[in-house]
Parts: sequence; structure tokens; C-alpha cells
Amino acid sequence: MQAHRDFDFEYWSALAARDPAEFFSQRQALIGQEIAAAPPELQASLRRLQSQVDVARAEAGSPVRALGSVMGLLGERIDLLAGRVEHLCSASLDVCRLASRVR
Repeated sequence: MQAHRDFDFEYWSALAARDPAEFFSQRQALIGQEIAAAPPELQASLRRLQSQVDVARAEAGSPVRALGSVMGLLGERIDLLAGRVEHLCSASLDVCRLASRVR
């Protein structure tokens, strides 16, 4: 994914101020393009995450609350990932211990 390198904040800021409906339309299209550019095995997960982000933003009532909600969602994902990494490290140590017994 390369869109972040080409992101023009001034363009998006001006578009949001000038034409909010068009801003959200283009934003949705860009998000869809980024998801479509992801590996196929990740696309469904990315769509679910984007759906959760959209719901959190809609329910928040303000941009600041939306940011807090989205950060909470991402924090939960990071916590899950950290748990998986910890499990992988533990399993890796177990394999190393078993391998040392076989030698």
C-alpha cells in the first residue's frame, strides 16, 4: 500500500471543508482501493475492521470521540496481536527445548 506516501493533506482538508459529501465519497473509494490492494487473505479482515471503524465514528458524535473510539479498537487489535506473539515465542522456546533433548 502506497497511498500514504502520496497523501495530500491540503487537498483532503479543503475538500472536506468545501464539499463534505464528496470528501466522504472519495474517502470511501480510497479505502476500498487500499483494501483491494491488500493480499486477498487479508481483505475480509480489513473490511470488517473498516466497518467497525465506520460504526465507531458514526456513534461517536464528534471527531475527538471518534478518534478515542478508533484508538480503542486499534488498541484491542494490538493487544490481541501481542498475545499471539507471546504465544508464538513460548511455542518457539518449547520447540528449542525439545530439539536440545533430541541432540
